[in-house]
Amino acid sequence: TQDPKNEGVANFSGFIKNSAGEPVVYAKVLVLDTVNLYGDHWINISHYWTEFSTVTDSNGYYAIYDVRPGKYILLAGSAIENYRSVFYPNSPLIKNASPLEIINNSTAHSANFTLVPGSEVIGYVKDESGIGISNISVSLYRSKSNDDDSTKKRAVKLFFEAKSNINGKFKFRGIPEGEWYINAHDPSDIYL
Repeated sequence: TQDPKNEGVANFSGFIKNSAGEPVVYAKVLVLDTVNLYGDHWINISHYWTEFSTVTDSNGYYAIYDVRPGKYILLAGSAIENYRSVFYPNSPLIKNASPLEIINNSTAHSANFTLVPGSEVIGYVKDESGIGISNISVSLYRSKSNDDDSTKKRAVKLFFEAKSNINGKFKFRGIPEGEWYINAHDPSDIYL
């Protein structure tokens, strides 16, 4: 992650706002190297960090420094405030993302995002008697790439993870529309 006190040229910087023009605080920005995007990569904006990732400040501003030369795709989102993740420039699909190239350390790109609300999925994990089970890993994922052609090099699949609480409740936020699948796994192998 990035040091907010970093000096020098920000290779990527901008503002993340909602559709009303208000700043989205603690929104996450991930810098994804296009060389490594292929096949069935899964990106969970809530739990995933790259070498070059950061969060926005109280004004919705972010800055990312010292990015190596190469071509990159930016992904922004915030499950904290129930906003969907989007690729720059504001597309939920990676096929519509615009790669940005860093030529040297003085290359600077301004990349602003507008986030829109996502859906929530709320449920419970219960045993046979109906009592909630805590600490169960629950995954929400798409059956195929969020790009219509999963054979493309830049195919990326979005997924979300949660753990059930003491009452067995789990919640996913910032979910884009579409067909999703859910899976539960007990890390202790007691229940599932």
